[in-house]
Amino acid sequence: CAGTFEIIPALKLAEIAEFEGSFPPSGWITGGNSNWLQDSSTKFGGSYSAASGSIDNSQSTYINTTKKFIEDGKIEFYWKVSSEKNYDFLVFCIDSSGCTRTSGFRDRISGDVEWQQKSYPVAAGTHTFEWRYATDYSILSRSNRGWIDNVKFIGTSVSDTVPPSTTASATSPPDGAPYAF
Repeated sequence: CAGTFEIIPALKLAEIAEFEGSFPPSGWITGGNSNWLQDSSTKFGGSYSAASGSIDNSQSTYINTTKKFIEDGKIEFYWKVSSEKNYDFLVFCIDSSGCTRTSGFRDRISGDVEWQQKSYPVAAGTHTFEWRYATDYSILSRSNRGWIDNVKFIGTSVSDTVPPSTTASATSPPDGAPYAF
């Protein structure tokens, strides 16, 4: 087939985790002193959210996933917490090997905080996103739990090159323009 071919730019896609199917979703990991779980009683949208596991004093529980961004993008999610204010925290970390209630976090919430939407820029590349609920050494109060829901990774994408094939037109487009499929 004669002519030129152009790589079609990748479509910007948003991968969304709503925690509606099997749990944890494929590619997600949960651990710590207790695993996160699917919660149907406290959710932002849909039928389920992800809720931190049941933990005691001086413990933590996490859920994380790693995503490849082929271009600069962002992560958006909703989160909520019911904890001992200023001592027990739901934290969010990006690429932090030391993600704790007191350090390594990008953001954290504590006390009785209703659903909030959060959004953070993400540079192109591979990144690990972690949510961790962690307690201090004393006093467990309120529900002693954190929740996340409707997590969107915007900038993760699939890139396809259109190869020459029998479905391509053998006639060159006008003015030598590249083929577009």
